[in-house]
Order: sequence, then C-alpha cells, then structure tokens
Amino acid sequence: MNKKLVFFLCLFSLFSFTSCSEKQESVKMDTTVQVQTASVEKGDLSVESTYIGTISAEGTANVVSLVSGNVEEVYVSMGDIVAKGDKLCQLDDRSARLNLNSAQAGYSMAQAGYSSAQAGYSNAQAGYSNAQAGYSMAQAGYSSAQAGYSMAQAGRSSAQAGYSMAQAGHSSAQAGHSSAEQAYNSTVATYGGEEMSLLQEQVRMAQENYNATVALFEIGAASRLEVDQAKQALDSAVATLEAAKKSVDATKSNVEATSAGIQSAEASIESAEAGIQSAEASMKSAEAGIQSAEASMKSAEAGIQSAEASMKSAEAGIQSAEASMKSAEAGIQSAEASMKSAE
Repeated sequence: MNKKLVFFLCLFSLFSFTSCSEKQESVKMDTTVQVQTASVEKGDLSVESTYIGTISAEGTANVVSLVSGNVEEVYVSMGDIVAKGDKLCQLDDRSARLNLNSAQAGYSMAQAGYSSAQAGYSNAQAGYSNAQAGYSMAQAGYSSAQAGYSMAQAGRSSAQAGYSMAQAGHSSAQAGHSSAEQAYNSTVATYGGEEMSLLQEQVRMAQENYNATVALFEIGAASRLEVDQAKQALDSAVATLEAAKKSVDATKSNVEATSAGIQSAEASIESAEAGIQSAEASMKSAEAGIQSAEASMKSAEAGIQSAEASMKSAEAGIQSAEASMKSAEAGIQSAEASMKSAE
C-alpha cells in the first residue's frame, strides 16, 4: 500500500515539474514558497489517508481435502493465522470408518484363508507322504508277488517232472507186474494149477508105492533095496512138491510186490498231480497278487499326482491369501489415512 502511495506522489511531482518547465519557457514566475513555521514540541502525529483499491495477500494456497465428505465443524476463521499441522475443519468420517472396518474384516478373512491354505498344504504334504509310502509298499508287494510267481512256476516244473517220473515208475511197475503174473501163471501151470494137483498126485503115488513096498518087504516079497528106492522116490516127490510151493509162493510174492509198486506209482502220480494243481493255484494266486500290486501301484501313483495337485493348489491358495492380506493391509492403511485426512 505504501509503495503505491510513493508511486503516485512521484508521478504527481513529475507531472508538476513538467508543467512548470513548460511554463518557464514562456513566462518566468516567482518561485518563492510561502511556508509556515512552528516550534518543535513533543506530541502525537496523526496521519490519515483514504485510498480506493483492492487488497490482496502476497501469496495464496488452495486447501483441498484428500477425501470427500460433509464438513461437520470448522476450526478457523478468515484472517486467522495458522501453522502446519493445525486442524482447519472436521469432515464426516463415518464412510472412512466403514471402509476401515471393511478392510479389517477383509484382512481377518484373508488371515483365515491363509491359515486354511497352510493347513491344506500340510494335509496335502501328509497325503503325498502317505501316497509315496503306499507306492513303496505296492512296489514291495509287486516284487514279492513276482517272486512268488517264479517260485510257483519252479514248483510246477518240479511237480511236472515228478509226475513224469511217477508215470515212468507206474509204467515200469505195470510191466514188472505183468512179468510177475506171467511167471506165476507159468509156474502154476507147470505144477498143475494153484493146488499143484500133478505134484500132489506124484507124492500120493510115491507114498502108495512106498507103503506097498514096505508091506512086501515085511512078507519077504521085496528087498531092502526096493524099499530104499521107494523111499527115495517118495522123498523126491515131496521135495519137488515143497520146491514147487516155494517157487509158486515166490512168484506170487513178486506179483503182490509189483502190485504194491503199481499202487505206489499211482500214489506218486496222484501226489504229482496234486503238486501240479497246487503249483498252478499258487501261480494263479501270484498272478492275482501281481495284478493287485499293479493296481495298488497305479492307485498310489494317482494318489501321488492328486497330492501334488493338492499341494500346488494349496500353494496357490497361500499365495492368493498372502496377496489378499497385502491388499487388505493396503485397504486398512488407506482407510486410516482417510480418517486422518477427515480430522
């Protein structure tokens, strides 16, 4: 305001000086200035000036709130002196509080989702370990079933070899039995049948001849030599009969022995057949075990893949929950900033 006053005074003086100079060129005037003097004394000096104009500050600043809302209270008036950090007004912060509560609730939900995702990841890890253990067990079962199948195959081969040997023994026993029966029949036929009637007749006749010779000897009709010869003939017939009985008994025993051999061979064949059937049953059981083990391995592999997928899903859930937590934290910070700005 003072600068404007000085400017107008200087302009007025210049204008006056210019006007006087122009007049001096034409007419010389008296330049004596009449002044009034006064004695110097102490007192108040009052100067009043009236001006027409617009007053403005040296600097201005627009104050804009970071958030929108209704102004509930104003703490300053026009012309008040304020400093940095002073409250100018109070805005309605109910919306900001709602945003803060919503952000906090979202953060709590994100935390719960994070905990759930971590628990899911732990469960998936446990499932993965169980699936791997199941796969190892299935592999062991598969190896055991294969070993059992190999043993069953070896047992069947052994049983088949035993069956072949039993058949050969049976054939041999039958051949021996046939030979023994032929020998027995031939022997029996030679001696007049099983009762040995021919030899029995020879013994009877020798006995009668001996008795008759002894009777003749007693009356002097036969000599001692004839008695002795009759006795020798009787003894020879008896000896022949006894030898024939032994021969028949021997061939009969041989027949019975070969019959037992046949029975033994048949028992061996039955045992070998049972061994073959048992080995085949073991092979079928081993094959079923192999199929079961393969199915278990496939199931375990599927379990491993499922567990891996669950782990990946849980990891994605953890990452998503972490992102949600970060977003919720940013929302909380934004809501808190809005509340501060509303103060």
